[in-house]
Amino acid sequence: MSIKIVSAILSILIPLPILAQTNFSIAPQLQPRLQSRVDEDFRPGPERERMASYKSKLGLPEPAQIYLPRAALSGSHPRFMFPGLPLSQLKQRVRDPAYANYARDLFAQATRFAGTAPPESVDLDREDPLRGYGNQLPWMALAYLVEDNPARKKIYLAGAVNWMDAMSTWGLPKQDLALSHWMLGLGTAYDWLYDALPADTKTRTRRHLIAMARYLRSPANTSARQWRAQQFLANHNWFNYAALALSAAVLWGDTGSPLALNEQKTWMDEAMQDFWLVRKTMGTDGAPVEGYFYYSYGAQAYSTFATIAGQLTESSVPFDEGDAIERQSTRLYALLPGDAGFFAYGDSYARSYLGSHFYRRIASRFRDDKAQLLAAVMESNVKRSADLKPGSERRDWRNLFWYDATVPEAKRSDLELGYDWPDLGIYSVRSSWTDSNPNFLGFKCGPAAGKTATALWGTKLISGHTHPDAGNFVFYRGPQAVIPEAGYARSKLTSNHNLIVVEGRGTQGGQHVGQLGEGARWFSSDIQKSRPQATLLATEKTPSHTSYLCDLGGLYLLKDERYTGGQYFTRYRRSLTYLPSGALVLVDQIETPLPRTFHFRLLTAARDLSNIGRQFNFTLEGVPAHVVDFSTQTWSRTTAPEMLPVYGNPERDAFRNVVTLTAPNQTRAIFAVVLGVNGSEKGIVVEADEREITIRDSAGKTIRPEWSPVPLKEKYGSL
Repeated sequence: MSIKIVSAILSILIPLPILAQTNFSIAPQLQPRLQSRVDEDFRPGPERERMASYKSKLGLPEPAQIYLPRAALSGSHPRFMFPGLPLSQLKQRVRDPAYANYARDLFAQATRFAGTAPPESVDLDREDPLRGYGNQLPWMALAYLVEDNPARKKIYLAGAVNWMDAMSTWGLPKQDLALSHWMLGLGTAYDWLYDALPADTKTRTRRHLIAMARYLRSPANTSARQWRAQQFLANHNWFNYAALALSAAVLWGDTGSPLALNEQKTWMDEAMQDFWLVRKTMGTDGAPVEGYFYYSYGAQAYSTFATIAGQLTESSVPFDEGDAIERQSTRLYALLPGDAGFFAYGDSYARSYLGSHFYRRIASRFRDDKAQLLAAVMESNVKRSADLKPGSERRDWRNLFWYDATVPEAKRSDLELGYDWPDLGIYSVRSSWTDSNPNFLGFKCGPAAGKTATALWGTKLISGHTHPDAGNFVFYRGPQAVIPEAGYARSKLTSNHNLIVVEGRGTQGGQHVGQLGEGARWFSSDIQKSRPQATLLATEKTPSHTSYLCDLGGLYLLKDERYTGGQYFTRYRRSLTYLPSGALVLVDQIETPLPRTFHFRLLTAARDLSNIGRQFNFTLEGVPAHVVDFSTQTWSRTTAPEMLPVYGNPERDAFRNVVTLTAPNQTRAIFAVVLGVNGSEKGIVVEADEREITIRDSAGKTIRPEWSPVPLKEKYGSL
């Protein structure tokens, strides 16, 4: 087909103004799909079918039943954020000493961004630095609005215009997150600077916003397509639909070409229905499926959408209320000793302090003193964050809107020592909030997406950022990790965690087989949908100990040509008992119908691990630590350094010294160990068999944690 014929076809499919403003060298195969006509048939068949099923099975309302526009939605600019705090009051905050840190950071960041010239071109296939280009626009736009000095205002406006013009001519980012950040940044700047922008910049930005929204929704956009009408707990989904909602809000009421009739309403309708499904899917305990590191990121998008829904529409849905939102401050109970980060699981890092503005918002809305303390901790430690990018150590501009200085901070001495998030199945306990070197245990036992999501969707909505880590734990003494988190894994493997793995047979030969869904870059557990998820069978909390009993048997599917059907599930239960002295007692029982070789693994942060007989010895920051094997059967005991397949600094994030107990050719193995730091393991004796666990501490006190057998009907079987 000739170039002239192709051009003729494109001119029909896409209005000429869009053609003129979009760089066609970016992705020519995608441009014909950027339709100007907006109707229900825009969504490809599978998406329409999914939405229809949600309406019939879940009662998904029509958009008009979810929201109605308020006058502010079609009123004067600025619209986003300012119905909640008029500009006059925001200017007062900039001069208020209580907000001095936020104001200082606002102007410092805006000055830095305005003084940086945009590059001539960018690689539109990348996420970064493209996301950062979108993020910097609100800083300059907000600084312009609150600045009284004409010379400074001119600098901020000129900087914003330079970047807006560049981003509107570079083309369309191909990655959905980069595209969403551009939509959010350009949309916010377009709204806030509406009356100050040069006419050509305003026209160019408007056209690019429309082109980006259409591209985000285009069936040809494979990066965004996987998040549409599904994956309601993923940060990608939240960013995509928050960007669509913001673009709709800032263009609401605009009828000029190239907008189709009610096109913005279609964008808002889709965002409202998507976040209705998000709220229905979110757990009730406030714990994030993707971990706190990724939740800090995704919460930016969620709070953006919730602000739009709450301030610019009358909504029948409590996007900004309910247990899932009001319990966000429980993240405080995941705080590690020495403020060394947060209990991490999945792809999250412990060192995650970004996103304090989200908790300032929670504190302000609900006068939540725990959220206020949490935000203060995050802000004071933000420079320690993992994956910190230049400038992101600054306090976020949203704090000027959301910080309420009248909300006090909770006192650490008043906080509980333990906390449970039963929907997701994570648990924490510590020895003290005020001692200099307290110890901390974080434990995970529950469905990968949480009970609420799993009841609705099976395992189809599990985020790729989750891991095969049910039953895993982390342990700290003070700020020092004894058993650290796995980190952001290049390959999601059970062997990255403190769990049993099994030597494979047949098609699994040569592998250490673990939980279903492992082995690829992104975790996937669709095949688990017919089996039980990890289940907490019992928990005990007393002044002398805290114990957990977790059933993990339905997560291990072993291939075995000797067995009828060629495969079977294991029977696997784990007991974890925490002693406030700083010792952990871990007992695992795994069982299979035919002999297999089991490897029990503990991944320590030690640099000098060795073993003599039943005892493993190491030091952490000069403090002695030990793992003592009380297994009644005699297993082989080995130590070996390993580099986990994770992103980040190899020595800091990937290195582990691994304790391994191996039970060769067994149908049942019971592993029993005590982990202690600075002598806390001394005098502890553990006896464990299939009927009972008995723990005797150094004072002679006896503890018998629950050790209920897993129901026999879940013992074996195949898919």
